[in-house]
Amino acid sequence: MQKRSLVIAATIVLALALGTMVMAADRHIGIWKLDVAKTEVTGAPGYAVLPKSCIVKIEDQEKGIRLIYDVVDVEGKTTTREFFAKYNEMDYPVKGDPDVTTVSLRRINASTLGILWKKAGNDTENWRTVVSKDGNSWTITAKRKDLKGENFIITYVFDKQ
Repeated sequence: MQKRSLVIAATIVLALALGTMVMAADRHIGIWKLDVAKTEVTGAPGYAVLPKSCIVKIEDQEKGIRLIYDVVDVEGKTTTREFFAKYNEMDYPVKGDPDVTTVSLRRINASTLGILWKKAGNDTENWRTVVSKDGNSWTITAKRKDLKGENFIITYVFDKQ
């Protein structure tokens, strides 16, 4: 009887732990605002133009996410881009972005995602996104190529709203 109680207790603890892991899997969910002062470009500094502002809204949907981002460029033009994707590394359509046609997501752990952007089947950007331990900041390391084919990196830093 005591052995059965231990098995039941262990099962409950495991279920609670798994439930906590599932909840932790949603660390990216929320509204994020770009901190332009903390965002930086490494390599090809003359090519990359950072936006004036960017707000990203990430919603939990159907074992994936819906991501909407509003970007205000240096000239003041606002563009809204969005997608829905699951964490299965399959390509999903992106709306509103002339430089990208599809996106795929890969969950690395509860705080980290891999995001691959493509245009017409060709990779355009490779992102690694990490939410801080306190959940208040989100860093995206975006690897890209400039017009000459040279690699450069943009490190975007967002604050949770």
